[in-house]
Amino acid sequence: MNSIVFFVIATLVSVAMSDPFKWSVCTSDAYPFSVSSVAMDPYPAVAGKNVTIHASGTGATSVSGGSWSMVVKLLGIPVQSYTGLTCSLAPTCPCPCPPGSYTISISIAVPSFSPPGSYTAETIVKDQTGQQLSCIDATFDISSSKEIM
Repeated sequence: MNSIVFFVIATLVSVAMSDPFKWSVCTSDAYPFSVSSVAMDPYPAVAGKNVTIHASGTGATSVSGGSWSMVVKLLGIPVQSYTGLTCSLAPTCPCPCPPGSYTISISIAVPSFSPPGSYTAETIVKDQTGQQLSCIDATFDISSSKEIM
């Protein structure tokens, strides 16, 4: 019984003490897609589960192709990378996508072997010519599925 109480208390403390999701634009440069907000669902991310990152903003140029990449780091060491097509990011605006306000979403599977901790990620989105449309740095937590049971 005492071990169950300890496990429940330890789990609640670890969830309560998790850092908030933080994001920023990578540099002070102005990008063609100006990001106004970024969120992660669920937060914290859970090892072995899917997570979706939503970014809202305004695009200043038309986009007809391109790619995105994300590099995830733990303690500054790259541990996972993801890539995809830019045109898949905004389901409400299939390519060609004219200038305007959009919410883009990236859904990824968090590997089940991911250790709990604080991670960083850099996500770069490029258009059909290779021009960088946006860049987002994020700091977030991953918890183990055992921590939230």
